[in-house]
Amino acid sequence: MNTETGRINAYRVHGEANNGAGDDGDGSRPRYGYFFVGSDNRWIVAVDSTGRLLLDREENHVWRLPRHLGLEAASQDRLLLWDSSGSDTEFVLASPGFAEIQRFEYLGHAAFFSPDGRKLLYGTEDAIFVMDLETLTRDVILEIAPHEEWGVPDAVDFSPAAAAQEIHVQLTYPSPGPTDSWKRAFEWYRFNWDGEELSRVTTPEAALAEASVIAVSHSPDGRYVAWQQAGLHIGFYEASEAWPSVVVADAGTGEPLFRVRSASLQFLDGGWLPGGDGLVLRTVPAEYGQAGAMLVRIRPRPAIERLPSLPGAAPNWPFLEGMLAAPVGDGRFFAETYTKLWEGPRAEITALYDAHQDRWHTATLISGHYYGAYDYLRPSWPSWGTSDRELRLTFSGGKATGGGIYLFGWPSIEFPPFSDEFAFRVARTGSCLYLRETPEPEGTIRGCLPDGTRVALSESLDWAGSDWDYHPSVAGWFGNDRCCDHGVYVRTADGLEGWVAHEYLDHD
Repeated sequence: MNTETGRINAYRVHGEANNGAGDDGDGSRPRYGYFFVGSDNRWIVAVDSTGRLLLDREENHVWRLPRHLGLEAASQDRLLLWDSSGSDTEFVLASPGFAEIQRFEYLGHAAFFSPDGRKLLYGTEDAIFVMDLETLTRDVILEIAPHEEWGVPDAVDFSPAAAAQEIHVQLTYPSPGPTDSWKRAFEWYRFNWDGEELSRVTTPEAALAEASVIAVSHSPDGRYVAWQQAGLHIGFYEASEAWPSVVVADAGTGEPLFRVRSASLQFLDGGWLPGGDGLVLRTVPAEYGQAGAMLVRIRPRPAIERLPSLPGAAPNWPFLEGMLAAPVGDGRFFAETYTKLWEGPRAEITALYDAHQDRWHTATLISGHYYGAYDYLRPSWPSWGTSDRELRLTFSGGKATGGGIYLFGWPSIEFPPFSDEFAFRVARTGSCLYLRETPEPEGTIRGCLPDGTRVALSESLDWAGSDWDYHPSVAGWFGNDRCCDHGVYVRTADGLEGWVAHEYLDHD
């Protein structure tokens, strides 16, 4: 997708197109998936039952590779292929026309070129290396060793970042126990292509000490780290919760700088702006599982900028990854994939938001599929290369199940020390908010709370055992045409308790 115009450059790759790379298949069209290799958007790989098709967008050529060849990495002028035709798999360095340059030992999957194509990043179980392709010499940039407190990492992820000018490494350590499956320690590293360490970030002790921390992320410049504090569990799915918060801390000291109430981290670090001075978080509205998005500016001072949400979208379901900021620029472009569920046929839609023009570009990639009442289409992941000129759209097809509901209030920024109390102010009623005996719009009215009234979360003992899906403070709120999916059980300063509609509560 062209980010300036929203125009889609789409390709249908057929097997009969062949420009000399060999063919051992039947010419059938690919069925199993499409993906980009390299960061400049030149090469698209299509995988089918007979092998791999490669589309060179620059030359408009399609190549079919035999089964024993695969494309591992690509730069503007070099390809890295693996070749399993011999007794031992080898790497083959080739030109874009598939002329062989040199062969060397197979290093394992997950390899990436430097921007100039002269160096290769790869990893093993023990270390991460940068190899000079002219001399085939390699330098260790990070040895994978057990942490003195957290043990041996159970996941090591690395890739080029910052428009491919840097190398980012993430080490994920095992969960401390079955009851803390969401809680893990991380280490993040930044290197340049000469192997010099630019920054190192570890999960702060403040986050590890909190029992409610469920996700941690760091800014691409290594200056900040953010973690999500769970709110109240209110549903069957683990992802269902009310009023989660996100803490932003100094990465060097681990000291919290501020907290955003009614916000959740996304599943990707792509929510951070390239310069690290802001990140995208999920927030209201919370209708039928929807969630909007906001850009939280960190510098020069914390501030919230709301990003518009699209009607009919449900982008916060657990198998959706969230909104991605472009890898360069000042936060102009943001992209996400969402499922349109509530009107007309289901559709998988990728949307691009241009903050400078305040407009959306959308592309519907799958439409009309239906797998059952609780099954949803697998998302079509958008991704960026090294620039913000194009957004890459690919999909894997199939289906995914599961879901969740986030109950948000209007977001607010708080500064340390933080309170654990869920306190609210009545807002936006224009007069007063009914306090009811039961969580239904027709429930007996116990009082009417004027705008500005402070209330605190309480627990309804009568409601606690009636619906095991929900917390005793939160209940379904059905039958009201204007508001809301949920009611909240609160207590006023003078001790009056009852149910109110959540839409009219702001964090105090």
